[in-house]
Formats: sequence, structure tokens, C-alpha cells
Amino acid sequence: MVTVKGRPTVRKITRDGRAPKFIEPWTFEVPENTTLHKLEDAYLNALAAVDEIKQCKADAVLSKRYTDEGIAKQVLEIAAGELAPRFKRLGCVVQAARAEAGRIVSR
Repeated sequence: MVTVKGRPTVRKITRDGRAPKFIEPWTFEVPENTTLHKLEDAYLNALAAVDEIKQCKADAVLSKRYTDEGIAKQVLEIAAGELAPRFKRLGCVVQAARAEAGRIVSR
């Protein structure tokens, strides 16, 4: 039996009028402490980051403390300060996996 992790689209809910970006859900069964396990974590963390930014915006709107411009600024600060470094680290995991795959293939 295959355990499906993730979801079929990048965003849980897309903006009105936008076609969803379809992605493959994670279906690999992988042992702990392997490259594929690190990639699985990166995949799931990237989706969680997308959800976090969406939630940050929703929270700012619900607080009614911000104008539209203030909401955009708040979301940008979270994205740049917290999520961009996380995406950078996740990208490093993907680069390391590509390098490892290249070494295996070139043998």
C-alpha cells in the first residue's frame, strides 16, 4: 500500500480565476536518514511554508489592524525574514541530492 503525502496542488485553495499549479504528491516509502527522506522533508516543508504565508495573510486581514498596504508589508516581512531562508535551506537539500544522484549515475 502506498502512503500519499502532500497534495495535488501547490496551494490548498487557489486565487479566483487562477489555474492551480499541479504537482505530484509524495508516494515514496523511504527509510530514515536517507537522501530520499531528506527530499521528502524538503517537499513537505515547502508546502507547509506556502500554507504559512497564506495563514499569515489571513490572520492580518482578520485582525483588522492593517490597511491593504499594511497587510502586504506584513506578509512580505514574514516571507523575506522567515520563509526565504527556509526555502534557501530546502534548495540546498535538493542540490545535494542532485549532486549525489550525479555521482551515482557517473559510476
